[in-house]
Amino acid sequence: MLPKKGPKNTPTFSLEGQLPKFPLPEVADTLRRYRRAALPFCASPEDVDRLDRQLKEAGEELKPIQDLLVKRREETDAYVHDVWWSKYGYLEDRSPITPIESTPLDFGWSEEVNLLGHPVPKHLRAALIIRNAAAFHAQLESEQHPALGHAPDQPISMHQFRSLFSCVRIPKAEFDEQVRFFHTSTERKRTERRHIIVGVRGRLYKLFIDGVNLLPLSVGALEAAVRRIETHAFECGLKPNEFREVGFLTGSKRDWWADAREALIQSDAQNYRVLDEIGRAIFFVTLDEASPDSNQQCLIDLSISPDGGSRWYDKSSQFVVFKNSKSGFSMEHSVMDAAGQLSMHEFCDGLYSAWIRRAHESKLGIEEFARVEARGDVKDAQFEWLQWGKVPERAFELLNLAKTEYLQRLPTVWKLRYARLRGLGRNFCKEVGVSSDSFCQMAFQDTFFRLHGRLPSTYESVGVLRFRLGRTETGRCASLESKEFVEHSKRASSSDADLKALGESLRKACAYHEEWIKEASEGRGFDRHLFAIRCMCRENGLKVPEFLNDPVFARASKWDLSTSNAFVAGNLQAFQGGTTFRPVSPESLGVVYCIGGDYIDLTVMSVDDKFDSEAFLQLVATRFGVLSKALVVSKKDRSSL
Repeated sequence: MLPKKGPKNTPTFSLEGQLPKFPLPEVADTLRRYRRAALPFCASPEDVDRLDRQLKEAGEELKPIQDLLVKRREETDAYVHDVWWSKYGYLEDRSPITPIESTPLDFGWSEEVNLLGHPVPKHLRAALIIRNAAAFHAQLESEQHPALGHAPDQPISMHQFRSLFSCVRIPKAEFDEQVRFFHTSTERKRTERRHIIVGVRGRLYKLFIDGVNLLPLSVGALEAAVRRIETHAFECGLKPNEFREVGFLTGSKRDWWADAREALIQSDAQNYRVLDEIGRAIFFVTLDEASPDSNQQCLIDLSISPDGGSRWYDKSSQFVVFKNSKSGFSMEHSVMDAAGQLSMHEFCDGLYSAWIRRAHESKLGIEEFARVEARGDVKDAQFEWLQWGKVPERAFELLNLAKTEYLQRLPTVWKLRYARLRGLGRNFCKEVGVSSDSFCQMAFQDTFFRLHGRLPSTYESVGVLRFRLGRTETGRCASLESKEFVEHSKRASSSDADLKALGESLRKACAYHEEWIKEASEGRGFDRHLFAIRCMCRENGLKVPEFLNDPVFARASKWDLSTSNAFVAGNLQAFQGGTTFRPVSPESLGVVYCIGGDYIDLTVMSVDDKFDSEAFLQLVATRFGVLSKALVVSKKDRSSL
């Protein structure tokens, strides 16, 4: 859920230095917590004995490594999140970064339906998104956006907000690089007009979103410019040997893209200029030729699109407007998580709805209202076709390889299913006395166990934004309690006695999970500590403790389920209809869930057909019904005592 706004007139990034550093646990605490998480995955008493021996040995082996971590924590703002998490968690991976984290955006939905009776035309929708996102950028740049926090005296890290705009991922041979051009007005006074990049029909256009006086352009002026850009892209036709659809390279294997980018830069200075303009752009907008007819198809087309040549997957923030006026947002995950984009979407949703209301009240009609609004600055809505310079054969060769590989992956790599389960949600869970997040997680455990016959090792993303430069910690959802619950569930009948016992077992598993997630959010997890131990060993040529290479660790940490709770506020209509993210491993089944007051949105994703996402979604819907009934029965029995 979106955090509360902090004290008024508090500069956006001013509280970062007041946040505590992310805790470095004691070795004994981490080993104790890991043992508790590993026990459900021990297949025999011999596994348990070996685990205990390894952990006892690790207690001594880790002392010098812990000393190095203590020193690193003293010298850095975040001993694990500042460099290591991005470098080894994301930037080292050489596989394509598509599918990408995406969500449909129903900005102004109620106003469009209730006031207009029809959706806003696509060029106008694109212009509204551009104007509103640019306004959010201006708030961050001037530090006028309120600092956020769970309470006025409990600020959260807003460091990731610096990466929402003017940020790009650069492909490199071994590790990619993240480059951020964003600066606040106190750090660097801006003297040039802001621009974005518009991708359409595989071509790229630089669009100024400010006038020559540096003031933001009106919605009407931007609408006219977007329309002219699309007209230009289509009137140019498809030229033979034109270097276009370069977005396919950004969605392909990272080494291919790194090789092609270097060849482009070495061949012509104009190519470097184009790449630099893309990197410095506030954000990227794609006018996509698809017309998704459902939330599910919209999620698929946002994540990995047939029109991928018009995208730029390396940009941290990318908006997509489809031919039928549906729209969405995609995020490059290596540089940030969800907090910044959620705040941006809430801000944009408010501006979008307000503009629709003003247009309706004018009695002019929305398009005429936009034309009237644009008269003063439409001449300043300037754009430039970014044409590549001399392109070497190697770049053409790699682009063709990337396009072919991308389109071949398209029908198989991303099996995505979406559904909204009504009648469940925060209200129901509050009535029966369990955490809604824990209820969802136990339903996922139950479903996976029934489909595959084993307890799933489960990753849940847990935000640690209360710490300086904080990003995430791992919420391990599989436990001795959840194992007991899923085994109980498998043998339970539909009798009231069995439902009561099932409800009690579920409550016990939910209680343990809720406490564990709370501890992880407070920096008392252990996975980031273990990750840092591996990183320290790697960079210093030290031996990795035996337990980290043991089959028990592999079973407990290979992540059968990769999950994330979207935590969307109930009044944020712009972010309803599901969301996607790339599972932490291609071996994982991805599950994103958004818990509303009386519904649960579920998006289930399988990469490369490793799991059957349709079967999981159908069964989990059934299990939610059975488990909710068990909670009701057990609550009635408790009430009668």
